[in-house]
Amino acid sequence: VEEFARRDVHIEDGVRLVRGELRFDKGPGPFDNWQPRPFVPRFERVKSGRLCVWSPPQLRHAYCAGIDTAQGVGYDASVGWVLDVTTGRQVAEWWSKDTELEPFADEMVALGYWYNTALLYPEINSIGRVVMKRMRRVWKYPRVGLEERWDEPTLKDGKYGFMMTEELKEELVRRMLWFVRERYLAIASDKTLSELSTFEQDGESFGAAAGSHDDCVIAAGLACMAVQQTPKFYASMTRARHEP
Repeated sequence: VEEFARRDVHIEDGVRLVRGELRFDKGPGPFDNWQPRPFVPRFERVKSGRLCVWSPPQLRHAYCAGIDTAQGVGYDASVGWVLDVTTGRQVAEWWSKDTELEPFADEMVALGYWYNTALLYPEINSIGRVVMKRMRRVWKYPRVGLEERWDEPTLKDGKYGFMMTEELKEELVRRMLWFVRERYLAIASDKTLSELSTFEQDGESFGAAAGSHDDCVIAAGLACMAVQQTPKFYASMTRARHEP
């Protein structure tokens, strides 16, 4: 995987990074009587903002976002990794080590609505279920990716998110590496590139090297898995690859 990171990843040169926050009415508390509705958040530039944007939403572009959830206690990071399916380029990355689960879910809903109601694909192992359920039950967000069957090329009806079994994690990593090798994926994030350089295979398992992190890599892989559930995927990927 390190060899792919050094040799084959297409890095977006000349793109301008803007850092900020999405402003919107926050989600309800546990006892609030509240009716959710679609909305368009407002982006505000903030020097130390959690959202890095390389390209804002474009009219008629399709987007998806891989969502990797952490507990918000300062070690691992919660990440939302946004991919423009129409162009194959990373356009945004939301990253935080200290955001709790419910506010993180709210931020991901806002991120999805901002990017043309992007398809959101959260990991649902353990605490990831909290984020997925808040997106669906509380916000009633309309586009959450469906869970895949690990032994069949089909999706589970009414089952949302990505269950990270060892079999599906290997498929996720190999899907992302295929995108990279075929130059269908352009990565803008230094964090993601840095994590790719320390992402290892140990036997049949994949993960970060000791002392390293893989939150952005997993979120990027989830985005790569999500694109096949978006209608413009194959049409856009067969037009042109990114040039080295």
